[in-house]
Amino acid sequence: MRNIDIVYRSREMMIQYKRILIPIFLFVSLVGVIPSLISNSLLTLIASILIMPATQGLITSSLKAYRDSGETVETYEDGLYGFKNWTKLFGTYFTYNFIKFVIFFIEVILVTTLVYMVFGDQLMEAVELISQTNYGFLSYEYALMSALGAVFTVLAMIVLPNIIVIIITNIIYDLFFFPVFYLLEDGVKGFEAMGIAKRMMKGKKKQLFLLKLSFFGWIVLAYILTVIIGTVISMLIPIGDNGTFLFTIILSAIISVLVYRVRYQLAMTIFYKEVVGEDTIEMDDHYYDYGESRFKEELPREDDDFYETFSNRQLIMGVGIYLPLYFIGATFLLSIVFGLLINAFGWTDSNFVNSWFNFVVDGTLLIIALFMFRNVFQSAWQYFKSLSLKEIGKLTLAGYGLTYVVMVAGNIVVNLFDLGSESANQVAIEGLMHNFPIPMLFATIVFAPLVEEFVFRGIIFRAMRRFGPTLAILVSGFLFGFIHVSRAVFAGDLSQFIQIAPYMFMGCLFAFLYEKTKSIAVPMYLHVFSNLISVLVILFI
Repeated sequence: MRNIDIVYRSREMMIQYKRILIPIFLFVSLVGVIPSLISNSLLTLIASILIMPATQGLITSSLKAYRDSGETVETYEDGLYGFKNWTKLFGTYFTYNFIKFVIFFIEVILVTTLVYMVFGDQLMEAVELISQTNYGFLSYEYALMSALGAVFTVLAMIVLPNIIVIIITNIIYDLFFFPVFYLLEDGVKGFEAMGIAKRMMKGKKKQLFLLKLSFFGWIVLAYILTVIIGTVISMLIPIGDNGTFLFTIILSAIISVLVYRVRYQLAMTIFYKEVVGEDTIEMDDHYYDYGESRFKEELPREDDDFYETFSNRQLIMGVGIYLPLYFIGATFLLSIVFGLLINAFGWTDSNFVNSWFNFVVDGTLLIIALFMFRNVFQSAWQYFKSLSLKEIGKLTLAGYGLTYVVMVAGNIVVNLFDLGSESANQVAIEGLMHNFPIPMLFATIVFAPLVEEFVFRGIIFRAMRRFGPTLAILVSGFLFGFIHVSRAVFAGDLSQFIQIAPYMFMGCLFAFLYEKTKSIAVPMYLHVFSNLISVLVILFI
């Protein structure tokens, strides 16, 4: 079905059912502005999260109109549909928006870091100029213009790129998962709905984007009308700044419904039923692509990317060649190389040298592992790709939840001894991360987790497994913990030995998950995700 046909049909439906649909849309839109009326930002965020399912009433009523059963639309029932079914709907709405938020958050970090790396000096000068309160010999006008120019510099270099990236990502994300909330009407929820929605949108995203774009003029018109009417009323009726703000928000919601929102929702519903639904079949009230198997392989699986593909010859290579490289060889050889570079270029910043040294060492070890044990990593990657979005979501929530619990338990053990010391490893990473984030981001989030899982849950656990799973879990977990405190302990700070607890507990958990899931891909993914969260906390909290 062409977009022009969808637009014309939505207009006809709007004319036919506007008297029963407009009250519902007005009600839901006014409920949506409630969080904006709350002065406390935390309460605003909580309220915004809690009322997310309220918009499901718009989908329900528009689907009824599509089926030519407008007489079944009820202002009260459909307007409150999202609240009456809140427990069934909230999980999907929260999952959908939380994933989007995480993507935005990571993008902001990367964009801001990149801008800072390129324009760091200019930004620091601008921030310093903005913070000045006494401009000394500068005239007031010149100082004001300088400060405004500095503000514009910060906005142009940091804020604007982030806004552009977020807008583009939001558009792409919504195109990929457009059918999610329609699938809720068929009983499909959460990650399952997102996975099915992504498959349903193959080859249809461009048409949906153009359909959404066709309403851009109406959105602009609604904005212009809101500004004009709001300005006129505020001039005629003095209601103060706060009153004007609240009135404008409410007026914007009302005008958007009257100008375009009903037609827009009807057009989206027609697109879903006529375009997205044309390549799907219905099975037990669930929609699936033709030829798409309903059933995915669930954890655990019988075959194992280490036990099946990691041969005895490779195990000997791992123990005899790779482990010596990991623990001694790579660090020793590359330290010689870096020593020559320090003398040649006169590097004096130890943080610079250490951050790039970690980057090179971990990156080199990962490349060697990928070369020597390519089939193992390929098998792990194939296993991870076989997981559905729902399975990955469950793995993320449950796996990271367990990781957090064991880390807290380890820290409790450390606090019981109360030796008054912090983890030297953690302190060193935090210092390097703040000073040279780019190499440390790669080393901490990508290189180190993959290499460490290959070494401790791969080679060491695999070698010890013949003596029983319990011993293999404990040995690999202990060695994983010890490697994180060994430098400080060997330097003479024996108090650091107790810091082994949280790392050991996490290592034992990852080994346990490897034993249960039969794939090294699982601890690799959780290790990467756990380090990502830790890095975000270090940089921004």
